[in-house]
Amino acid sequence: MEKFLKGSTSRKWKSTNPRQKELTNCIVAFTAHDLLPLSLVESERFRILMATAEPMFIMPSRKHLSTVLLPQYSTTIQTQLKTQLQQVKNLCLTKDLWSSRDNYEASIETRLKKFESTEEFQLAATSDPRYKLDWCHDNEVQDIRDLLTVK
Repeated sequence: MEKFLKGSTSRKWKSTNPRQKELTNCIVAFTAHDLLPLSLVESERFRILMATAEPMFIMPSRKHLSTVLLPQYSTTIQTQLKTQLQQVKNLCLTKDLWSSRDNYEASIETRLKKFESTEEFQLAATSDPRYKLDWCHDNEVQDIRDLLTVK
């Protein structure tokens, strides 16, 4: 086991290596999308898995993951989302109060409160207990887009 964890660094990739970047990006996306703890990169078993799969890979540190890689990833995702929202003509949102797992969803809940009092929302809520917001029209789409992209 130790040979995987304490391998020679001379045989490891540089941070600029395309495969190193690709695997690092995969780990960032994996932790972000699956809401995994950042300690994953410190896990002995995960390090063994990665060293077995790709011995030349250098695992990013937990600190680098939290202070550099995840913030960069978040910025990239936010930029992509804003770009996509600017191109949307119709928007359908579903808010699921039962499985909300983070504060961002709670923030969206707060921002959408003004729509909940509308007659259209009441009708949608009556017909769909999960509160599907598929009743939005063009002007409402712009309002929701503005609400979701405001910092």
